[in-house]
Amino acid sequence: MTTSDKQQTSPKRWQKVSILAAAASQLGAVLGGSAFLGALADENFGTSPWLFLILLTTGFVGGFWNLLQILKRYGSGSNNAAGGDQTDGRD
Repeated sequence: MTTSDKQQTSPKRWQKVSILAAAASQLGAVLGGSAFLGALADENFGTSPWLFLILLTTGFVGGFWNLLQILKRYGSGSNNAAGGDQTDGRD
């Protein structure tokens, strides 16, 4: 691979890395936020640990579903500049 080939593929690679890093950060924020809100709700309503567990599970499922959607859209087998297809994700 020549230097010009590396320069052409490098921005695409970094764009994919930044998208996946943002997705991972979003997953962490969703899990942290749902855990915080669950603990706060449990403290206010005296339902410990049930609301914490319900909200944490909901955040876990929703966060991973969103992560899978992002991975499907920007997965490794795509050809455009962002690394994914231009569809809206619906079948």
